[in-house]
Amino acid sequence: RDSDGEGEEEEEGEGESEEEDWMRFFEESTNKDGAPCLKSRLLGKLFTDPDKACDFVAGKHHRRAVSEALLKLRTHQEKQAAEAKVTAKVERREQRALDKARLKRSSKRKATVAELPSDEIARRKEKFAAKKQRRVERKAAGEGQK
Repeated sequence: RDSDGEGEEEEEGEGESEEEDWMRFFEESTNKDGAPCLKSRLLGKLFTDPDKACDFVAGKHHRRAVSEALLKLRTHQEKQAAEAKVTAKVERREQRALDKARLKRSSKRKATVAELPSDEIARRKEKFAAKKQRRVERKAAGEGQK
């Protein structure tokens, strides 16, 4: 139960505080027979054995109930802050994905261009210059007709 790994060197007072930590989720009561038992404050579940009650507190069912109760206790500002945090996280994730895709595309292009022989590069440059010249001529012809 000790998170820092030094469970062997506990003092007397620390053991009691750990017991009180899980006991705060329970009320001491009696069952129909009059025997002492522990009743869960959140869920109303009865336990006759304190060890089972302690195990229940560590379980998934109880943790979910506690988190749902805490969600219900949030104020409007806390809800807005949590929503803004989630939105920012989603935007960061999307931006990272876009940056990664962009980097992959650019590195792919650079790799293909780097592998080309110089005569192919020269041929492509000439082809683009001719295309650019056609655009200029088409634009000039279009202005002349107006």
